[in-house]
Order: sequence, then structure tokens, then C-alpha cells
Amino acid sequence: MPRRGAARRAGGALAGAALASAALAGARGDAGAGAGAGAGEGAGGGGKAALDALLAQVDFPTLSTDPSQLIALLPQLGLSQACQGAVIGAGATCLPDIQSVATGLIQDPTVGTLIASYTNSPDAEARLQPGPPGGGGGSNSSAPGGDGAATPSPLPALPDSAIESLIDQILPKVRELLPAKDPEGAGMVSRACCEALAPVVTNACLCSRRTMELVYALLSQDGPQVTDLNPFLKFFVQVMDRLECRAADALVAWPSAQCPAS
Repeated sequence: MPRRGAARRAGGALAGAALASAALAGARGDAGAGAGAGAGEGAGGGGKAALDALLAQVDFPTLSTDPSQLIALLPQLGLSQACQGAVIGAGATCLPDIQSVATGLIQDPTVGTLIASYTNSPDAEARLQPGPPGGGGGSNSSAPGGDGAATPSPLPALPDSAIESLIDQILPKVRELLPAKDPEGAGMVSRACCEALAPVVTNACLCSRRTMELVYALLSQDGPQVTDLNPFLKFFVQVMDRLECRAADALVAWPSAQCPAS
């Protein structure tokens, strides 16, 4: 379904904005709400309804030529004024890095083959485990409760060792694709991009409940419910550190207990 694919790509661009920009807004709760009750609501009715309403405002056929549509949605994303500015700054500054890496990896058939070898191999079912990376600790399978509410399938995840092995194998390709180079000629996150990411982290932009509810609704559209990105963020931080950017070291997302209280 072309529109759904376009919606997912557009939503992914927004979600990516509030990480290195990941941002979208939910319908419930106040922006900046700290960790607490309702963590499972993000992928439920309110988040999905907000996602559908937001995507309905995007003209997908013209999105590639008019990306300003996404910027126009920022006031609805549950982000503070500071975070709106941080997201726009990070998105614009990091765009060359993101485009170079994304285009190169998509066009490299060995990357898809490598990932498939972990997820589609005959022993993939045994390798995959329910819940977040490493098993336990953090839930990616919760959803709004209630009488007769079905329990959604948990998000299958590779164990930490498998994810780290994938990172080790793909990171050299990422270094080749990144435009900025260190003195030894190895690819790195550009200084400008790294500095632009810092306000997203210091302003706790991923701690907005409204924003993250929509992100989780987006990620849960066609698969298992995702309600907590924190178990996965450690890998993002690890990769950024290895690419000589430590600006994301303190990155956390709602419903982390490390999020500041509202």
C-alpha cells in the first residue's frame, strides 16, 4: 500500500528527528511528563488516533519536494519551544550525514543480506527472544489494559550479543559513508552534527510523553507493540560514541525513570 509506506517513511523521518530528531506527538498527557503510569498507552488508541490525524495533514505525493510540511507540524508534536528548535537544528545540520549513510546502506546488498542472516535464517526463531534486547528489563509489549483487552505479541528482539555483532560488521561501512573524517581518515559524525544533537539531549526532548506516545504508535502500526525505546537507545549511544560523538551519552526517552519530572 503506497500511502502506508509513505506514511511510515514520513513518520520515521519525524521520529528520527527527536532522536537525532525523533519527534511526533501523542494525544494524551502533557509534554515533558516524567516516567510513570500509562507507559503502555503510547501504542494504544490515543497514540494511534493522534498519529492518523497527524499523517492526514501531510500531502505525501509532494513530501519529497516540500519537506517543510513536517516542520509545520512541529507545534502539534508535544515538544517545548526549546525542543522544537533543537529538533529543527539537529535535523538540518545532520541531514548530510543521515543521507550519506542511509542511501549507502540501502544500496549495499550485503547489508540486507547480513541482517537477513540474523533474522531470517533457519535458527532465527531460536535466536530471537521476546521483549527488549538482552531479555527482561523494560517492556515493549504493554498496551492499554481493560476488560477483554487482548495481550499484544511481544516485540521479538535479538540478544545483545547478536546486535553488537551486527554493529561491529556494519560500522565499518558507516565509517566509509560518512563525509566527515578523523585525522586517520576514518568516518565520524561531523562536529556540527554532534553539537546540534546536544540540545535534543540536554532539553530531554524524548521525555515528552505526548511526543513518544506518537513515536510508539508509529513503530507499532503493523507489528508488535513498542512502548519503550530505552532498551534500544544504549546501542544508538554506543554507535555514536564509536563515531566520536558523545553528545548522546545521556539520551533517554519517556517512560524512563531518568526523565525529569514535569
